[in-house]
Amino acid sequence: MDLEELRAFLAVVETGSFLGASTQLGVPRGTLRRRVDTLEARVGVALVERGARGVTLTPAGRILTERGRTLLAEGAALMAAARDIGRGSSEPLRIVLPPGLPPAALTMVLLLHESAAPELALELSVRANPHDLTLDDADFVVHFGAWREDPAWVSHELVSVPLVILASRGYLDRRSAPRTAAELAEHPLAAWTGPGVDGRSWPLRDGGHLDLRPRLVTNDAHHLRAQVIAHRWLALLPDADLDPFGLADDGLVRVLEADIGGEVSLCATVRRTLAERPGTAKLMHVLRGTVATTSPTSC
Repeated sequence: MDLEELRAFLAVVETGSFLGASTQLGVPRGTLRRRVDTLEARVGVALVERGARGVTLTPAGRILTERGRTLLAEGAALMAAARDIGRGSSEPLRIVLPPGLPPAALTMVLLLHESAAPELALELSVRANPHDLTLDDADFVVHFGAWREDPAWVSHELVSVPLVILASRGYLDRRSAPRTAAELAEHPLAAWTGPGVDGRSWPLRDGGHLDLRPRLVTNDAHHLRAQVIAHRWLALLPDADLDPFGLADDGLVRVLEADIGGEVSLCATVRRTLAERPGTAKLMHVLRGTVATTSPTSC
């Protein structure tokens, strides 16, 4: 099977049309049509039904879609493995972090690197949506939320982080704390948003969500926490002690914890082709152990 034909077919399925696939892949529609036609000829049956509103899958197309994604990912992993064999030891380990980690957490990563694998050069970057990364973008990813199903990567949950409403003591001295979820509407609100978390829909402990209109929604939890410390508002955000170095307590108080809140996973994901390399494997092992020891909410 030609992987370019399969890639064209899957792009058409994911976008719902040849035009959408052309935009996604940067390939002319005519070329994509020929690739899908050739793939159908190889299979011997129609894979999609073409219509004025786009394409729909045939039963055979559904089967190929389910298995084709895995095949394409395995092909990408195989190519990456071949490239990794030729990678010199001087090549940096490309680590991608989510926005909003506190400086202490970044310091922790760097100190763990120095103790576990100082021979590895690092290249650190921050991405708003690490889940969109490909094998060409990163080697090691720290992210909120579960990783996508992809055999090219190995993922581990580091810790399950409480998602709670926080307020400063100064704010609560000026204004009484809300006693019920309904009273939140009387306060200025802010919220963190991330994979699987909608900052405008706050989770209720007994099930369901409370729809609100926060004045600020951001994916930067550290900036949001700083605004809460400055007594600006009540905020829903991840709250975990990821600082093993004894920084001072910022004095924030959890509000309505029995009524509103949830959990969000903080995970580390590494390319499968690098996962067993001594330096990378040791870094992952030490990171998992340190975060589990630091946070009482670890799995």
